[in-house]
Order: sequence, then C-alpha cells, then structure tokens
Amino acid sequence: MYEGFARLYEQLMPKALYRDWVTYMTLYLPEGKSSLDACQVLDLGCGAGNLAKALLATYENLNYTGVDLSQQMIDLASSKQLSAEFSVQSMTDLAKLGQFDTVVSFCDSLCYLVDSPWQSVFQQVYDHLRDGGVFLFDCHSLGTLHEFDGFLYHDSNEQGAVLWSSELANPDTVQHHLEIFLKQADGKYERSVEDHFETTYSISEIVQWLYEVGFYTVYPSSAFDQEPASDESGRLFFAAYKYKNG
Repeated sequence: MYEGFARLYEQLMPKALYRDWVTYMTLYLPEGKSSLDACQVLDLGCGAGNLAKALLATYENLNYTGVDLSQQMIDLASSKQLSAEFSVQSMTDLAKLGQFDTVVSFCDSLCYLVDSPWQSVFQQVYDHLRDGGVFLFDCHSLGTLHEFDGFLYHDSNEQGAVLWSSELANPDTVQHHLEIFLKQADGKYERSVEDHFETTYSISEIVQWLYEVGFYTVYPSSAFDQEPASDESGRLFFAAYKYKNG
C-alpha cells in the first residue's frame, strides 16, 4: 500500500494538517501530563514521518515511535533523520512494542483495515497504553465514505502526477483507483497503478467497541474537535482514555 504513491503523497499532502493534528493532541493530554514533552508516543500509520517532524519541532524531549505497513513510507520517514524510531509494521500486530502515554492514528489510517476488525486494534492499543494514557484517532464518517462514490481528483508536481478516482465497491467499502506517473532520472515517466480500499462505521459502533475493550471515557468530535460529531460529518475524531488507578 502506498508503495509507488509514497513520494508523491508526501509532496501533495498539505503540511498544515500535521500542525492541526499536533494541536488536537495537545487538547487531550495523558492524565497527569501538562505537555507532550517527555511523553512516549506511538503513531500507527505514521506515513513519511511528517507528524513526527511537527511534534519534535515543538517537543524536543518527546519519545516518538512510528509504524507503517509501507516500506517506502518508512524509508522516507527515516531519511528525515529525526530523533525517532520508525519500522515497517502492521497496526494489527503490536506485540513487540512497549508501553506508551499516547497512541495516535491519523489521516484515516484505520479505514484501511477493511478485512480486520477494528476491535482487535483497539484492544492492542489499550494493552500498550499506560494507565491514564490516551488513544487519539480520526476516520471517515459514513457520510464521507458515500460521498467518495464518483470522486475524481488529479494533481502533479515536479516529481510526477496522480489521477485518482473512487467508487463504492459495496455499501460499506470505497475503492480508490490511483494511476501514478513518477518522473525518472532520464526525464521519462513511469506509470504504476494502485487500488486502495477503505471502510468505516457509525459513531455509536466505534464508541461501543472502545468501551468494550476497556476505555472508560470517549470523546467523539469532528473538524479537529471544533464541531460536534455526526455520521454526516467530514472527518471524525475520537479521544479515548484508559483508566488511571489512584
């Protein structure tokens, strides 16, 4: 996933979004923390390391670990030479990781788990959070998922171009078809094709699953916590806390 598209994706993704995600993280700090500084953060679906870069620009003592399924994304993240750890790993298997104050998964990364139950990821995140820790993530709403049907997009820069079209594969899954044209050293363009699939669920289902695995407080919202959440919102946000004894 995102193998041929990785280099273009980093260039086309608005950098301001990463600052918005950092701001959102500061709204829901781990219990007992007054800042993200010195917190241990796990980023599921970390991509090319741009969130890590935005975080470490402000919080130099933050301990950051990022995992992503795409080798090319991890290569791009590692090339930034940040004080962070990056590895190729699925968010569906976190067994080798330690404990964290905050776990995040942004840019609808969870939506790519079409064939894996989100509850399994929620349980693993819960198990890898310290008491008082917080799980922060976003995802498409059901309304947004259906709006992708018939979606068309194209963009380009000095490195290449992408043609993106989307359609509903079934009522619960959208298929994104990407044609990628990457500029080579000789000036010619190499074409590749990727198909990505995304799904999502109702707010009530997501909240129920979070409570079922043990989270004791869940705050759903939309627009980076600026608006109430509904199944017709754009991007949904969730903050879920693990109970802190004492």
